[in-house]
Amino acid sequence: MEKTSAGGHWHSRRKPVLVFLLHQIIAVIGVPVAAPWAYVLCTGVLGLFGRTIYMTHFHRILTETPYFPVQILFGLFLGWFLGVYLRHRSMLWVWVLPFAVMCFVFAAFPFIGQLALSHYADLSSSSRLSHFFGWGCQPKNHCLDQLMITLPFYSAVAYSLGGLLARRTSHARNFVESMRAINKARAIVFIGVPCFGLIFASGWRSFAQTESLRTGFGILLYLGGVLLESVFLAFLLVVVTGFVGRRSFLRRLFINASQ
Repeated sequence: MEKTSAGGHWHSRRKPVLVFLLHQIIAVIGVPVAAPWAYVLCTGVLGLFGRTIYMTHFHRILTETPYFPVQILFGLFLGWFLGVYLRHRSMLWVWVLPFAVMCFVFAAFPFIGQLALSHYADLSSSSRLSHFFGWGCQPKNHCLDQLMITLPFYSAVAYSLGGLLARRTSHARNFVESMRAINKARAIVFIGVPCFGLIFASGWRSFAQTESLRTGFGILLYLGGVLLESVFLAFLLVVVTGFVGRRSFLRRLFINASQ
């Protein structure tokens, strides 16, 4: 009995640590990695309405803008969305470690960092600010300090802020109940299938004109991309359904009869 009690006590103490580490990984690594994919999917949805986003815009917005707006917005949304469901207090503190690393590297630069070169020894404070928070460090100039240090700090702060907003939002629980009440089968039939057909039809002509892609693997790759984009669009519409009122058309269409 004593061994069982000791083992249960150990597991109860270890679980919060593991939960915190998981949120730390999501905030520091998951958000920066997933944000470009979310951006690509969003631009694909905009393409359905005739809005084209070119690769030059892709790199400029994601990696060459020092304020990283896409990653911050995605981290804020992901932190809020997971915070609504999980309600973990550890989400609120994932910014501490990236902030400590940011302060240490900022103070020690240029002797610690990518550009530990002699001609950076007399940097002024404004130069440090420009290097880590402005236009002084760009990936196109082979400088990755902002991507390695500043971006994880921003994404962790946004993730924590999203979790805080989830705890402070009075309608968060109503949103969870609305999402759980949505009839998944109806959502697939009335949202997922039409989205798949629309995305497939809109991109098939340009795909078919590319001879190098007209192979078995190319077709499977195209179908996988269409499926992923349609799932993403269906998810967005379902989230919107969770926000709207109970008497709206969307709620009446997708709500479970028992609700």
